[in-house]
Amino acid sequence: MRVSLFSRGVSLGGTLLAVAVLSMLAFTLASLCVTHLRLSSHQDRSVLASNAARSAISAAIAKVLKENDFGEKALDDHEVQVNLGEAEGFLTFHPETAKVRNMPYSTNNLTGTEDALGADGALVPSGTVHLFALGKSGDTVRRVEAVLRVPPFPWAIASGGRIETKNGVVVGALPEGASLPAPLEDLLPADLVANGTQKNAVFLGSESTILGDIETPGQVELGPSPVNIRGEVRSGSSPVKLPALHPTDYDPQVTGNSHFDLGSGEGVDELTGSARGAGKLTFPQPLKLENAQLYVDGDLTLEAGVQGTGILVATGDITIRGGAQIEGATELAVVSGGRVQLRGTGANGSVIRGLFYAEQGLDAAEMTLVGSLLTGNASTGITLDQVNVYYEESQAVTTTSTTSFQDGAFNVGRIRPIDTGGTEHALLIKHWFKLESEPIPNEFEPLYKMDMQPTNGGYPLMVSFRSGFINLGLPPQKINDDDERDLLKEKILSLVPLKLKDSGIDMAHVRPELVPPAMDSIKRSFESGFGQSSGSKDTSQPTISLVGDISRFLPIEDRIRIVSWVER
Repeated sequence: MRVSLFSRGVSLGGTLLAVAVLSMLAFTLASLCVTHLRLSSHQDRSVLASNAARSAISAAIAKVLKENDFGEKALDDHEVQVNLGEAEGFLTFHPETAKVRNMPYSTNNLTGTEDALGADGALVPSGTVHLFALGKSGDTVRRVEAVLRVPPFPWAIASGGRIETKNGVVVGALPEGASLPAPLEDLLPADLVANGTQKNAVFLGSESTILGDIETPGQVELGPSPVNIRGEVRSGSSPVKLPALHPTDYDPQVTGNSHFDLGSGEGVDELTGSARGAGKLTFPQPLKLENAQLYVDGDLTLEAGVQGTGILVATGDITIRGGAQIEGATELAVVSGGRVQLRGTGANGSVIRGLFYAEQGLDAAEMTLVGSLLTGNASTGITLDQVNVYYEESQAVTTTSTTSFQDGAFNVGRIRPIDTGGTEHALLIKHWFKLESEPIPNEFEPLYKMDMQPTNGGYPLMVSFRSGFINLGLPPQKINDDDERDLLKEKILSLVPLKLKDSGIDMAHVRPELVPPAMDSIKRSFESGFGQSSGSKDTSQPTISLVGDISRFLPIEDRIRIVSWVER
């Protein structure tokens, strides 16, 4: 068989071509394998770097929960490092360290009262922690940014038992600066929690709108008409630890705060300062609170409503009717050892701001409540009918402390009517009336005591009297202006000689040089103290404040919320 040279050449060329193609395919496959390995390795490192950054954020959160002021002063050792073997995470609150690492620094403004300046000029609001973490694995870098927020109280409604909404109930949050009535589209989410375990632990009736989350160990039952729930429903969850307020903790007899006793509510239409009642105390007429606290050892009923600013505390039930008197400016803290019942005249016309706590449950109808509703472990829980509940973080109702003034007639007190070469010499008025034969001792008791509420200056003032060496026998009196102040001053000046004579001291036999300066001291105390802030007050008595400090009853881990989480 003859094979031509041409045929042999073609066969050899085909073989070489095939070898070349196969080689090219082999190199291509090898290159793809290497690329795949590199991509796989890069992806693995990316995951490792992200995990490291997340771990640093988590470690920082744990640190802040344990030490609320960690990072607050931005010291160089305020940092978090996480080592995952092939990756590391890092977070720092120290600006210079962050600059060296080419990353933003974190800011802890958890306990601050004003905005703090954060990384890149960002403003970090009070009650907020702004965290930046860097994760590295080899040359791969990932960043995580998180914002933690600790609101004063995390729920608009929190019940130890059930929550039932009947007709037209709206639960949301007021944005900052919003006015009432607020359109539904302007409201923000607000959450509610019910620790009841029933199948209807949360019952939402006709036209109820919940803009936030619902959380309960029981179940959520919806009424027959449409119900709008914008947030998440978490049925079967673990019970939430709720704070417990004890009314007796605010009893002025227990705390030692000065107060005046109310025999009844008849004829009382305005309260200033601290008052205490016992039994079933009823106000048939509208009650106005002027930065006041009312404590009742029993039940409290306000038949014609309430307005103003103050605190209502009762060991029994608290009932507020007559919603026509409930005005938009009303700010209250209501704390009841029994049940709270609130009834207004409509959601737009009856508005109360503040905190409402009822150990044995709460009923509200036809009104708007701005703040938080909270009950104890009562199985009856909370019932709402045609009510708007608007959560507002900036809730704050504070009443004044009750103070005895320690200069001049306010205690009455130490006086300084004589010149002792520049050295202040405090003498009680009683001993300015000593007989000529008696020495003036170094320690004394007050002639009488006079307490003023509130202590922050200005009218109206409630003045009450307590016995010292003498008892003036004057009932509590309300002072509205300088004229009424002067009338009370003259009354006291006329009573002092009479009461001293009753006690056995005759003005005719006292040291004559001591009488004018003593009486002048009483006059000066009125002229300098009433209606204005005094620099000579005894502020040892505690200030009474409920709203704004309710969060102290909850551990921070139950309140903290992650409001933003961004990974890059």
